[in-house]
Amino acid sequence: MENKLMIITDSCSDIRGEDKLKYNIEVVPMTVTFGEESYLEGETISIEEFYEKLVSSKEFPKTSQPSPESYERLILKAKDNGQDVLIITISTGLSGTYQSACLAASLAEYEDHVYVLDSLNCLTGERLLVKEAAKLRDEGKTIEQIKEVLEDIKHRIRYFSICDTLEYFCKGGRLSRAKMILGSIVGIKPFIDLDANGKIRQFGQGIGINRSLRSAVNFVTENERDPNFGVCYGYTGTKDNALRLIEKTKGILNADEIDLTQIGAASGAHIGPGGSCVVYVSKEPRK
Repeated sequence: MENKLMIITDSCSDIRGEDKLKYNIEVVPMTVTFGEESYLEGETISIEEFYEKLVSSKEFPKTSQPSPESYERLILKAKDNGQDVLIITISTGLSGTYQSACLAASLAEYEDHVYVLDSLNCLTGERLLVKEAAKLRDEGKTIEQIKEVLEDIKHRIRYFSICDTLEYFCKGGRLSRAKMILGSIVGIKPFIDLDANGKIRQFGQGIGINRSLRSAVNFVTENERDPNFGVCYGYTGTKDNALRLIEKTKGILNADEIDLTQIGAASGAHIGPGGSCVVYVSKEPRK
């Protein structure tokens, strides 16, 4: 039986492969470009191929938002099936994807049945929202009930992300080469999250992975988790550091179910291989 609600997200949510089928989600791909070569994330380039090219290519990749037409095709499909549509996009603080989705609803002449949610999040935080939407839909909740929950928790999603290397911050123009070299010598691991406006920021750093993990433990202890929602862990390229992060924090977070996924191109390009993060809904909004 067809769901009365179609849920659409972009590939920055890290919903891909079996997850699309498991959660019954439509995913619109971001475009990834290495020099003159462009790919559709998750369709014409896999996540494994992306990280291989990230390491081997001399060109630093660029990502661009989906076109309105890519959303319009799915909205028209929902219109033909008489479905409402919930679109969950990457933060407007990071991309114009939200505007593309809103324009698509207008082009399809179906605005009254489409709700576009600016997630104010990305990667595993956006994934957490999409999974919660799918759970509520499958429980029989209406689109109005679902969007009320999502609009609340999107402000309370907390990130602790550890970058294993400064190299890709430098390649992406966010750090000078001199600072990259100096930071690499002493083993600096930047910590990044998103602010209240959904923009990426560096909020701290550790020297070496062990000290960085201790900082993660302090963070999740101080920012108490709302147990009504899940916990997501993410990694870039290799999962070794993410497994260590899970080991150190899962008990404090009291996470019964471990959701571990590989982070996609939009964020992975700047974090570089070896990065790890934990994402969850806290009791207080982020600032």
